[in-house]
Amino acid sequence: MGNLFSPEKVQATLDMLKNEFLLGIWETLYATVLATLFAIIIGLPLGVLIVVGDKDGILPLPKWLMSVINFIINVLRSVPFVILVIMVIPFTKFILGTSVGTVASITR
Repeated sequence: MGNLFSPEKVQATLDMLKNEFLLGIWETLYATVLATLFAIIIGLPLGVLIVVGDKDGILPLPKWLMSVINFIINVLRSVPFVILVIMVIPFTKFILGTSVGTVASITR
Protein backbone atom coordinates (compact mmCIF):
# COMPACT_ATOMS: atom_id res chain seq x y z
CA MET A 1 0.00 0.00 0.00
CA GLY A 2 2.91 2.35 0.71
CA ASN A 3 4.15 1.97 -2.87
CA LEU A 4 0.84 3.34 -4.13
CA PHE A 5 1.61 6.81 -2.79
CA SER A 6 5.26 6.96 -3.73
CA PRO A 7 6.44 10.29 -5.14
CA GLU A 8 6.84 8.76 -8.61
CA LYS A 9 3.27 7.40 -8.65
CA VAL A 10 1.85 10.67 -7.33
CA GLN A 11 3.76 12.66 -9.96
CA ALA A 12 2.60 10.29 -12.74
CA THR A 13 -1.01 10.68 -11.57
CA LEU A 14 -0.73 14.48 -11.47
CA ASP A 15 0.82 14.52 -14.95
CA MET A 16 -2.02 12.37 -16.23
CA LEU A 17 -4.60 14.67 -14.65
CA LYS A 18 -2.94 17.75 -16.15
CA ASN A 19 -2.74 16.32 -19.66
CA GLU A 20 -5.38 13.67 -20.23
CA PHE A 21 -8.10 14.96 -17.92
CA LEU A 22 -8.26 18.37 -19.58
CA LEU A 23 -8.17 16.73 -23.01
CA GLY A 24 -11.06 14.46 -21.98
CA ILE A 25 -13.10 17.44 -20.80
CA TRP A 26 -12.42 19.26 -24.08
CA GLU A 27 -13.40 16.21 -26.17
CA THR A 28 -16.63 15.81 -24.19
CA LEU A 29 -17.58 19.46 -24.61
CA TYR A 30 -16.68 19.36 -28.31
CA ALA A 31 -18.82 16.26 -28.95
CA THR A 32 -21.73 17.69 -26.93
CA VAL A 33 -21.72 21.03 -28.72
CA LEU A 34 -21.41 19.35 -32.12
CA ALA A 35 -24.30 16.96 -31.36
CA THR A 36 -26.42 19.85 -30.14
CA LEU A 37 -25.75 21.84 -33.30
CA PHE A 38 -26.68 18.89 -35.50
CA ALA A 39 -29.86 18.37 -33.48
CA ILE A 40 -30.81 22.02 -33.88
CA ILE A 41 -29.90 22.22 -37.58
CA ILE A 42 -31.64 18.97 -38.55
CA GLY A 43 -34.23 18.35 -35.85
CA LEU A 44 -35.73 21.79 -35.34
CA PRO A 45 -36.72 22.38 -38.98
CA LEU A 46 -38.10 18.83 -39.29
CA GLY A 47 -40.09 19.24 -36.07
CA VAL A 48 -41.53 22.58 -37.13
CA LEU A 49 -42.32 21.24 -40.60
CA ILE A 50 -44.12 18.19 -39.23
CA VAL A 51 -46.30 20.33 -36.92
CA VAL A 52 -47.01 23.12 -39.41
CA GLY A 53 -47.60 20.69 -42.29
CA ASP A 54 -50.08 18.47 -40.44
CA LYS A 55 -53.60 18.31 -41.88
CA ASP A 56 -54.81 20.57 -39.05
CA GLY A 57 -51.66 22.72 -39.17
CA ILE A 58 -51.07 26.23 -40.43
CA LEU A 59 -49.88 25.10 -43.88
CA PRO A 60 -51.06 21.55 -44.66
CA LEU A 61 -48.58 19.65 -46.83
CA PRO A 62 -49.33 16.84 -49.29
CA LYS A 63 -49.68 13.40 -47.72
CA TRP A 64 -46.72 11.96 -49.68
CA LEU A 65 -44.42 14.73 -48.40
CA MET A 66 -45.55 14.20 -44.82
CA SER A 67 -44.87 10.47 -45.24
CA VAL A 68 -41.32 11.19 -46.45
CA ILE A 69 -40.70 13.59 -43.55
CA ASN A 70 -42.09 11.05 -41.04
CA PHE A 71 -39.84 8.34 -42.52
CA ILE A 72 -36.76 10.58 -42.19
CA ILE A 73 -37.66 11.40 -38.58
CA ASN A 74 -38.19 7.73 -37.71
CA VAL A 75 -34.82 6.78 -39.22
CA LEU A 76 -33.02 9.59 -37.35
CA ARG A 77 -34.69 8.61 -34.08
CA SER A 78 -33.20 5.12 -34.24
CA VAL A 79 -29.59 6.32 -34.69
CA PRO A 80 -28.78 6.59 -30.94
CA PHE A 81 -30.01 3.03 -30.33
CA VAL A 82 -27.92 1.69 -33.22
CA ILE A 83 -24.86 3.44 -31.76
CA LEU A 84 -25.63 1.87 -28.35
CA VAL A 85 -25.91 -1.61 -29.88
CA ILE A 86 -22.56 -1.19 -31.64
CA MET A 87 -20.92 0.05 -28.44
CA VAL A 88 -22.21 -2.97 -26.46
CA ILE A 89 -20.75 -5.58 -28.88
CA PRO A 90 -17.28 -5.74 -27.21
CA PHE A 91 -18.86 -5.93 -23.75
CA THR A 92 -21.14 -8.77 -24.86
CA LYS A 93 -18.19 -10.62 -26.38
CA PHE A 94 -16.23 -10.22 -23.12
CA ILE A 95 -19.06 -11.45 -20.88
CA LEU A 96 -20.64 -14.17 -23.03
CA GLY A 97 -17.83 -15.11 -25.38
CA THR A 98 -19.85 -14.18 -28.46
CA SER A 99 -21.29 -11.00 -29.86
CA VAL A 100 -23.85 -12.52 -32.25
CA GLY A 101 -26.68 -15.00 -31.96
CA THR A 102 -29.32 -15.78 -29.41
CA VAL A 103 -26.84 -16.23 -26.55
CA ALA A 104 -25.63 -12.67 -27.01
CA SER A 105 -29.12 -11.23 -27.33
CA ILE A 106 -30.72 -12.90 -24.29
CA THR A 107 -29.54 -13.88 -20.85
CA ARG A 108 -30.48 -17.13 -19.22
